[in-house]
Amino acid sequence: MSLTHQINNNIWFARWIGFSATFIGIGISRMSFTPLAATAVELEIFPKEATTIIGAALMLGYVTGAIVAGPMIKRLGILMSLRVCFIVALLCQVIEMIDLSVFTWQFTRFFYNAAGGALMVTGPVLAVSKGTSAQKAKTPLWSFVGIGIGAMVSATFMLLPLNLLQQQQLLSVVVFASVGFNLFLLSHITYEQKKSTGKANLPAAAYCVIAGYAMAAACFVPGSVYLSDYAANELKWGSQEGSTLWLFFGIGGLLSTPLISKIYPRYLNGSALAVLFSSKVIALTIFSFFPNKFAFYIAALLSGFGLPNIVLLTSNWLRENLSQDQFSSAWQIATMCFSSGQAVSALILAFIFDWVEVYQTLFVVALGFVLIGLTLVNARFLFPVGQNSEDISTPLNQQAS
Repeated sequence: MSLTHQINNNIWFARWIGFSATFIGIGISRMSFTPLAATAVELEIFPKEATTIIGAALMLGYVTGAIVAGPMIKRLGILMSLRVCFIVALLCQVIEMIDLSVFTWQFTRFFYNAAGGALMVTGPVLAVSKGTSAQKAKTPLWSFVGIGIGAMVSATFMLLPLNLLQQQQLLSVVVFASVGFNLFLLSHITYEQKKSTGKANLPAAAYCVIAGYAMAAACFVPGSVYLSDYAANELKWGSQEGSTLWLFFGIGGLLSTPLISKIYPRYLNGSALAVLFSSKVIALTIFSFFPNKFAFYIAALLSGFGLPNIVLLTSNWLRENLSQDQFSSAWQIATMCFSSGQAVSALILAFIFDWVEVYQTLFVVALGFVLIGLTLVNARFLFPVGQNSEDISTPLNQQAS
C-alpha cells in the first residue's frame, strides 16, 4: 500500500490538517498576541496604544482572509490554498521573531491573520471531506479544539522563565514543525473539488443565527485581544497574572468541545446557543464590573469555553436545519460575517479606547454586543425551519457516541 493511499484512507491525517488550520489560524495568529502584547507593554517594548493599533490590523487581516478564501479556492484549489496560507503564516511568525517593533507587527499581524482567516475556511472543509458520514460528523470536534490549544500553548510559553525573544523563538519552532508536517501531508492528500450548484436561498431563521454569530464575534474581541493587557497593566496585576488568565482562557477552550458534545444531547438540545450566549453575558459582566482575580479566572474559563463552541454550535445548527447546498452557502456567509463582526468591533473598540484610554469600557461595550447576539439567536424561534436534505451530517447529539 502506497504512502499516498495510506494518508488518504486515514481520517486522522485530514483531521490533523483541520486541527492545524484552527490552531495556527486562530489559536496562534490571534490568541498568542493577547499575552504577548501585555508583556511587551509592561516591558515598554510596545507603547500602550500599540495593542489597539496592532489589534485593528489583526482583525482587518482576518476578515480579508475570510473574504478572499472563496475566490482563492476557485483559482488555486483547496490544497494549494492551504499550502500558501501555511507558508505565509510561518513567514510572518519568523519575521516577528526577528523584529519586535510596532511598525513591523502591524503588517505581519495583518498578513498572519489574513492567512488565518483563509485557513479557517479551507482547513475544516478539507478535514470534513474524508471518511464516512459518521466520521465526518465527529471531525469538527477535532478541528475546532485547535483554537483552545493554541491559546493555551501561547499562554504557557509566556509563563516560562524566558525573555520575549526566546518565547517567540519557541513559538516559531512549534509553528515551523506544524507547517512542515502539514505541507508533507498536503503533498500526498487528495481533494475532489465539487462543482457549485449556485447559491441556495436561506430561511429567515438561518439569518438570525448568522447575525447572532457575527455579534458573538464582536463581543469576543476585548477578551481575545485586550484581556491580558487589561489585567496586567490597567488593573496593575502584572504580566504573570495576565498570562495566567490567558492560560485559563486556553484551558476553557481546550475542554469546551469535548464537554459540549457530552452535555448537548442530554441537557441542552435546541437551547445550546442561548446557553452559550448567556455564559458569555456572565463573563463580560464580571470583566466589566467585578475586578476580582478569582472572578476573572471564572470569566476567563467561560470566555475560553465560548469561542470554539460558538463556531461548533453554529455550524451544527446550520447542518441540522439546512440542506447540503444551503449549508455550503450559509457557512461561507457565516464565516465572512464572523470575521467582519470581529473587524468592525476591533475598529469601534480601537476608536473608543483612543478616546477614553480605559480597557474596562471596551468590555462594557462588548456586553452590549453579546446581549444583541442573544436576542438574535432567540429570534430564530419565530421562523420555523426543518431539515431539507438527505445528506445532513450526523447532529451533535450523536457525536458524543
